[in-house]
Amino acid sequence: MDYVCAWYKKALDVMKGTPISAAFVSTNSICQGQQVLTFWQHLFDNYTIHIDFAFQNFVWESESNGKAAVHCVIVGFSSGTYSSNEKKIYTRNNRFRICDNISPYLTDSPTVFISSRSKPLCKVPDMHFGSMPRDGGGFSLTDDERLEIIKKEPLAEKWIKKFLGATEFLNNKSRWVLWLVNASPNELRQCPMVLNRVNQVKEFRLQSKA
Repeated sequence: MDYVCAWYKKALDVMKGTPISAAFVSTNSICQGQQVLTFWQHLFDNYTIHIDFAFQNFVWESESNGKAAVHCVIVGFSSGTYSSNEKKIYTRNNRFRICDNISPYLTDSPTVFISSRSKPLCKVPDMHFGSMPRDGGGFSLTDDERLEIIKKEPLAEKWIKKFLGATEFLNNKSRWVLWLVNASPNELRQCPMVLNRVNQVKEFRLQSKA
């Protein structure tokens, strides 16, 4: 967990049974993903805590050369029965909206903790395995590898498709894959570089326990 989490706990220990409220500038990660479960759920299970106001994600820049920027939030909270009746969520343009409740995700919503699941919420078939080439890298191509194959074996261009996974989507990268559905053996024999990759994949799959 982020170091600032210790200060939230310390503040709640001090504030217990008093009308004191507190607020911390924090890295925004404490209100996202797994940290909400490991940090905020612990606080809600072990203390009486109310989030009274929140300033949503903003960038805190340094004044140095080659600036490093930290993405921050501000969370105001109180303990016991001393919660503010008017809860506010502030946005980047310094406007705010009044809420009935502010969740640990800093949203205008009930306090619900979202955990990972291995079973679907509704009656649908289980997904046991996603889409994966299982090729040991044999069918996957970089930009340079794609161009080299097309240059030496133009026939293979029709089998090369764009491959888009999470890494490519999030980082704007390109990757390619050999998609050999309905490729005839005669055509494959005319493309030694492609055939060599087919043999690599064959060896990889024969040695795989899966």
